[in-house]
Amino acid sequence: MERLAQVVYQFGPFRLESSEHRLLRDGEPVSLPHKAFEVLLALVENPGRLVLKEDLLKRVWPGMFVEEANLAVAVSQLRKLFSDRQNGEHHYHYIETVRSIGYRFVALVQIVQPMPEAYPQTAPVQSIAAVTVLPAEDLPRKAPGLRRLWPVPLRLGIAVIILALLFGFSRGGGWRDRLLRRASAPQIESIAVLPLENLSHDPAQEYFADGMTEALITDLGKIRALRVISRTSVMRYKGTHKPLPEIARELNVDAIVEGSVQRFGDRARITANLLHARTDRHLWAESYERDLSDMLALQSQVAREIAREIRINLTPQERARLAGAPPTDPAAYQLCLNGRHHLETWTEPGIRVAVDYFKQAIQKNPSFALAYAGLAEAAVRAGKKVEEARPAALRALQMDDELSEAHAMMGLVRFRYDWDWEGAESEFRRAIELNPNSTVSHHYHAHNLLVMGRTEEALVEDELWI
Repeated sequence: MERLAQVVYQFGPFRLESSEHRLLRDGEPVSLPHKAFEVLLALVENPGRLVLKEDLLKRVWPGMFVEEANLAVAVSQLRKLFSDRQNGEHHYHYIETVRSIGYRFVALVQIVQPMPEAYPQTAPVQSIAAVTVLPAEDLPRKAPGLRRLWPVPLRLGIAVIILALLFGFSRGGGWRDRLLRRASAPQIESIAVLPLENLSHDPAQEYFADGMTEALITDLGKIRALRVISRTSVMRYKGTHKPLPEIARELNVDAIVEGSVQRFGDRARITANLLHARTDRHLWAESYERDLSDMLALQSQVAREIAREIRINLTPQERARLAGAPPTDPAAYQLCLNGRHHLETWTEPGIRVAVDYFKQAIQKNPSFALAYAGLAEAAVRAGKKVEEARPAALRALQMDDELSEAHAMMGLVRFRYDWDWEGAESEFRRAIELNPNSTVSHHYHAHNLLVMGRTEEALVEDELWI
């Protein structure tokens, strides 16, 4: 696949500028992950021709060993952009799949010369040369039906209402400002929570800041109408100094939450800021100081306030799940956060340490469902016997049947140890119902579907957790 330089491609409403690494739709820039853009460019450069999967993998991921699932994710991102998938059906107006072999770009592609400006200019709006205002006495003659359609009392009543509204709008600053803010609020359907900054500057407290970040991601993930970027994707921005609009473009999100956390004794202060990604405009900011025992409830409160600010209507079930959490033992909570921190290292020593932390958290608080779920996951990752993993998963469900992590871990136990694919699928689906953005649930559900031979469904699940 020979790559053409300095060429601009036009297909449908899209314009692809290869040398600028830019995609536009109707003249407006489109945010697209880097690998998805590279896949698109490779396909567009070969319109109507079959491009083999192995060739795409070599070009987009040169010198790297990656699974085909990564390519499937990139193609899925393109199809979402092109609206290829509608109502659960596939409409390959742009990209056609040749099963097990490769892909073909089937839309009509035109090669055009690059424009001298960065973006195409829209036609100027013609100014109005003159405006004719009719005298009042001429109004009946020019519009004979107006007075018949609008009787004098009705017209007077409308005039009074308009004057009252204008007067109130000029005097009632509070509700006026709220209306204006609501009217101008941008539409937000996707969000990323960047790693909270550890203001204590104590490396030993990094686990706490990371834990707060993950917890906020988890609570926001319970909102089905909101796409929440996974912890795996956002943690690479820890300590970065990139401009927020640039991060937003890379993550393909509408909004970003950033903030900080500071521990002092058995209390913590959390600050959160919500920003519109494209304009870098501040939409909301708040600071909280609570006891560690109230941290779980605080995270739910922050998620609710963000949902309210971005005008997402929560379902009754979502409101119930975000209604807060009962206080927990501060020591148990810190141990659980430490366990999660070491579990995410994905190393054998780290997982062993995580098991110890979760067990200590359970000793401090025998009813702590999150700690049991963490212990079950750590036991599976450590390759321990089912006698250690299953009781922890069962106990997590007993403590909180509405906990997504508990159902995900029971699904993992049934998948890994029992080979009960249908039972595992039921648990994973329940976990996803409780938290539609749960990366762990989508990931393990994808593996279970793959074992069951449902490859297409597995690829869809796989793209949802990366």
